Amino acid sequence: AGVYQYNSSEAYASVSAALKVGFRLLDNALDYLNQDGVGKAIKDSGIPRSEIFIETKIPGCGNPLDPAKASSNWFTCYQDSVTNLQANLDQLGVDYVDLVIIHFPPMPSFITRSCNDWSGGCQMARAQWQAMEEFYHAGKARSIGVSNYCQSCFECLDNATVFPMVNQLMYHVGMGVDPRGLMSYGAGRGVVTQA
Repeated sequence: AGVYQYNSSEAYASVSAALKVGFRLLDNALDYLNQDGVGKAIKDSGIPRSEIFIETKIPGCGNPLDPAKASSNWFTCYQDSVTNLQANLDQLGVDYVDLVIIHFPPMPSFITRSCNDWSGGCQMARAQWQAMEEFYHAGKARSIGVSNYCQSCFECLDNATVFPMVNQLMYHVGMGVDPRGLMSYGAGRGVVTQA
């Protein structure tokens, strides 16, 4: 069940109803500004935490339009990510999530249409990914990934100790079997595509 564009009470009602009819995967994000409602629905459901797959996201670094204002400073990507990862747990009222992803590439990639060192995009991606790896190694996430990353953004993370496990993106049959080679690129690196 997803909760994009819901306020906290709508998210609570939606997730409560979804859990009652058998949904067990909850997709939410820090910048949806409603995770407190999702967390309350999980708690009130009486369903053991181990039976619910919780996926959440932190904003990509440097976005001036971030509604949570949680990661808009280009120079504090690492610390903002550490703070945002913990905020997810606190808002959801859980000790761990099953999957946390970086919601979108760093802001410079939107301008240059790729991640690279000269724009600072790779440095920002690496800073965020360092926080993600630490969160994963601390047992606070069972898996970590990204969203809407292209090959150039993945290449920024070539020296990571844990490579992204998931790339969540928009994908539909009209895009063909392997749009821009992204599916085969991810598969070759062990990245699961989530659409």
